[in-house]
Amino acid sequence: MLARRGAVRTAGDVVRDVRFKALRLAIETRWPGSRVVWEPYVSPDDPAIRGWVHILHVPDREVFEAGHLAVRLACDLFPGPSRFFVRAVLPEHEASMLRRLRLRPGSARDGRRRRGSSARAPSSARRRSVRARARA
Repeated sequence: MLARRGAVRTAGDVVRDVRFKALRLAIETRWPGSRVVWEPYVSPDDPAIRGWVHILHVPDREVFEAGHLAVRLACDLFPGPSRFFVRAVLPEHEASMLRRLRLRPGSARDGRRRRGSSARAPSSARRRSVRARARA
């Protein structure tokens, strides 16, 4: 079964890395409906740490398994020193996590593209170029 499009906030090299997308896809394929969220973070102890990976919407009884799988995959995909922390969030803490990250369930801010009537209006530069072509 294919997982839905990922919910990763784009921030930094790690999130744009193909290996990170493989990590996200593996988790979202194993737990359909789960959500992988990137949170930028600067560790005071280790400057190599660039953020947190939060795994949301995993069933109660499988949170430990999700966290364990994510850590194993992260170690396999990113050998050497760790670049981010990985955490599976308990369902009772998900609402506060989403509030803290200023995300709504299914919001466009979480990295997914908007489609249809909720699509963002074109930028002013794009509107000007479209008008210029229409005049020509």
